[in-house]
Amino acid sequence: MAVNLVVRFRRPPNPEAFLAHYREVHAPLVQRFPGLVAFSHGPVTPLAGAADWFYLAVATFADRAQLDAALASEAGRASGRDARAFADGLFDIVVQEEVSPS
Repeated sequence: MAVNLVVRFRRPPNPEAFLAHYREVHAPLVQRFPGLVAFSHGPVTPLAGAADWFYLAVATFADRAQLDAALASEAGRASGRDARAFADGLFDIVVQEEVSPS
């Protein structure tokens, strides 16, 4: 089953600088993840609750083993270092395992 690495960012102190860094530096690092099936990212507009959400990124892999290998890769480690450098304390990461309909 496919798995998604989902990263939620809260509103940064300087949204313009955050967006520029994410698009120009961070997203290209994620796009180098081995085994990456799909990658999407963009600003979010809360409709109910979670009003502090600002930006969401979703990286999809064929299975958990592919995700784990991507995170352990040089691109994965570089992405982690970069996230801590430009957005430390502003993000949460979860893994969502897709479930096929019954």
